[in-house]
Amino acid sequence: MPKKKNIELPPCGLYRTGRALKESPEEIPAGVLLMFHNHSNRGIPMLQMPAENEQNVWTFHKFGPGIEDDDAFLEALQPLREQGFYYLRDAIETPDGVLPRHSLIQLGYNMEADPIFFLPERSTSGNMLIFPEAGYRFEELDILEVLSPGNPLFIQGDDLDDSEEGLESPSDPNLLN
Repeated sequence: MPKKKNIELPPCGLYRTGRALKESPEEIPAGVLLMFHNHSNRGIPMLQMPAENEQNVWTFHKFGPGIEDDDAFLEALQPLREQGFYYLRDAIETPDGVLPRHSLIQLGYNMEADPIFFLPERSTSGNMLIFPEAGYRFEELDILEVLSPGNPLFIQGDDLDDSEEGLESPSDPNLLN
C-alpha cells in the first residue's frame, strides 16, 4: 500500500467518514458514504462521493477532492463491506422478527453509510427473486460482521474487474462457509 507521511494509507474501497475533511468540511463532512482511493493521477489519495443509487447500488462521481495533508481524516475512515449479495452467518433480530441464519441479503448503504439489508421476495410471475427498494437499516457497522462470505457473492451477469476474470464457481460447497 502507498504511504502518506508516517501513516499507512487504507486500501481503496467504501468507507464512512469518521470526521470532516479539513480542506472541505462542507463537501465531505463526518458520517457520510464515500469511495476512497489511495492513489490518483495527482499522486495523492482521492475521494469520490455517491452519484446515483440504482437497484440498491451506489455509483460514484468520477472525480472528487484529493487529500493533501489530513492524516486525522485518513485515520478516522471506517471501512465498509462492498455492496452486493451475501448470506447471514448468524440469525439476527429485526423489528419484524428474526432473520434466520443463511438468509440471502443484498447489502446496500444510505448516504450516511448506514448498512441496509434488502431481503428478496419470490416473484409470482416466474422463477425470480426480487429485491425491494426498502430494507432494514442498521446504524452500527458491527452488523457487517454477520455477513458471509468475505466478498459479495458472484451473480451471473455481474461486471468483474480484471482481477476476477476467469474465476470459476467453487465446486466445493464448503468454500462458502
